Amino acid sequence: MSERQALRVLVADEQREYFEAIRECAELCRHQFTIECEFVDTERTLLSALSRFRPSVVLLDAHIPHVDSFDMIRQCHLGEVSVILTSKHMSSEISDSAKQHGASGYVSKSFDMEEVEALLNQLMNLCPEISLAEH
Repeated sequence: MSERQALRVLVADEQREYFEAIRECAELCRHQFTIECEFVDTERTLLSALSRFRPSVVLLDAHIPHVDSFDMIRQCHLGEVSVILTSKHMSSEISDSAKQHGASGYVSKSFDMEEVEALLNQLMNLCPEISLAEH
């Protein structure tokens, strides 16, 4: 049996609580998939984590203070990392700009465990090279 590869999710957000919700859900769903999560809250730590943590996907908050989200999408794409833009307040303008700048998606932030689990499943589908946990 081959060892499962983990989905590596980098959460770039000013709210650590969102990261904690994702990490908690990943732990609760460990029978479905293996996910490693890391949290950053500044542009500098995001850029550092791209090379050090080597994420499969970045969940990037659209409204981190002093961070140009669209420039960060471009930076992530240089490392061939998928980016999902997140926000508490959905906006068609931000959604359109995110797509134009190469984001793989734009989702509403949720702390509801069912919605977080659905998001994690979407991330697994976004990264097909990651194998699912065996049931």
